[in-house]
Amino acid sequence: MPAYARKRNFSPKTYDSYETNLRAHILPYFGDWVMSTITAQAIDNFLDHLRKKPCSGYKSYGKKAGEIPTLSSPTIKNAIIF
Repeated sequence: MPAYARKRNFSPKTYDSYETNLRAHILPYFGDWVMSTITAQAIDNFLDHLRKKPCSGYKSYGKKAGEIPTLSSPTIKNAIIF
């Protein structure tokens, strides 16, 4: 990712945002996969996984498991725009 960021002239804030999404969403799901084995179906499954993933942070404080909202569409979009 550092070489990609330099090529695209990312600001430090953009780089941090991409790295956060990578660590929070992409690596936990695809971490051990070989790139050549990731298919369109695997990406569809990943998107379904993200749509069902509960929010963390302040949106989940003090709520029961069934009351915690799932990730928003903009968050999912940011996670996959990498």
